[in-house]
Amino acid sequence: MGDFTRGSAKSFSPKLFEFKVLVLEQRNGDRSYFAAQCLTYDLVAEGETLSEVLNSLERVIRIQIAFDLRNGIEPFSAFASAPKEYWQQYEDISESEIKAFAFNVQSEAEHEQEGDSDLLSVSGVGMMKLAA
Repeated sequence: MGDFTRGSAKSFSPKLFEFKVLVLEQRNGDRSYFAAQCLTYDLVAEGETLSEVLNSLERVIRIQIAFDLRNGIEPFSAFASAPKEYWQQYEDISESEIKAFAFNVQSEAEHEQEGDSDLLSVSGVGMMKLAA
C-alpha cells in the first residue's frame, strides 16, 4: 500500500487493483439493462449493453480513484466489499462463465504546493461472471 498525504498525489505508488464483478441482466417493465456489481469494492454501474455496463463501471472506478488521490487517501480504502448475497451469486456461476477484463486509469494529479502535475497510472484487472 502506498503512503498517501492529504492533497498530494506525489506519494502515490502505482498499483494493480484486482476486481471481481457480477454482471446481472435486469428487467424493469419493457426495459432490459445490465447491472455490474463490483464485489471487491461495493461499487455498482449499469448500462444498456454488456459493453456499456463495463464502460460505466470503469468510469465509476476512474472517478473514485481520482477522488481518493485528490484527497490524499488510498483508492477504495473507504469501501467495504459487496454484500454476501452477491458473492454467493458469483460463486454459484460456473467457472466456464468467467470473462476477464482489464483497464488502465491515467489521470493528471496536481500538486498544491508546487503547482505542477504528474500523470498517474493505475491498472485494474477483473474477473466477470454474467448471471443469466
